[in-house]
This record gives sequence, C-alpha cells and structure tokens, in this order.
Amino acid sequence: MSTIDEFLREIPPLKNKENIPNRLPAEALEVEIKRRGSSLAAKGRGIDFTRKGVGIKIGESDIEPYENVHVTIRVKNRPDLVLKSLPGQVRYKREWGKAQRIGVKFDYSKVLWRNKQVVETAISIESHLDEQIKASRLLPIKLKISAG
Repeated sequence: MSTIDEFLREIPPLKNKENIPNRLPAEALEVEIKRRGSSLAAKGRGIDFTRKGVGIKIGESDIEPYENVHVTIRVKNRPDLVLKSLPGQVRYKREWGKAQRIGVKFDYSKVLWRNKQVVETAISIESHLDEQIKASRLLPIKLKISAG
C-alpha cells in the first residue's frame, strides 16, 4: 500500500447522510487543462469537486475521454490554494448546455516528489468549498448510484 493512500485514509472525505462522498459545488475554481508534455488544451470553471476529481465546464475542446492530462486549479480570491500540474485522466466528456463538461480523476500516484503537499492542498480546497456551502447554505451535490 502506498503512503499516499494511507494519508488519504487519515483524513476522511466529507460525506452525506447516506455515507456517500459529497461532490461540492465548485464555481469558485478556475481550471486549466494541459495534455502531458504539451501546451494548454482547455480552460474552464469548476462545476463540482472532491479530493479525487473535478467536474469542469469548458468551451469547445478536442480533449477526449481517457486522455492523460495535467490539471491546475486555482481558487478564486484564495491565491494560497493552488493545485499545480496535478496528473489525472479525463473520465468523460458531455454536452453541458452550450458548453461541454468533462470529468477528471486525479492520479496522485504520478505526483512523485511532492505528493503529500498536493493531497493536503486538495483536502484544503475541499474544506474551503465545504465552508462556502455552510456559509451560503447551498446543498452539496449528491451522487446518484444505480444498480446495474
């Protein structure tokens, strides 16, 4: 078992009454997506966030599911909360009104030399978004689980 998995278990994710991890509304997140070893592929705004991944609203883009990317996330009005060049994989791409929505699952195992710091930052962003929800009385987004 890797130390990063152990560290993630030390601080449990925020969960709802059904014990399912919350996807937190993330409009305060500015997101840049780059293909590995390449230039900027897309810019967007967060839709939802957990320490394991992020939903992003982007304009037209040729990013495809299962592409490996690096994600940089900045929290509006919080320059101290930045996840820089976090490896991940695009899990899906959908139409989202006049834009597109993509989901990126983070891959902490590929963060070689600063993995604990990166996880701590992701958890700090998650906590910050949770505090915003409590302050504004927004409800977290519930995951729908279907038996299939």
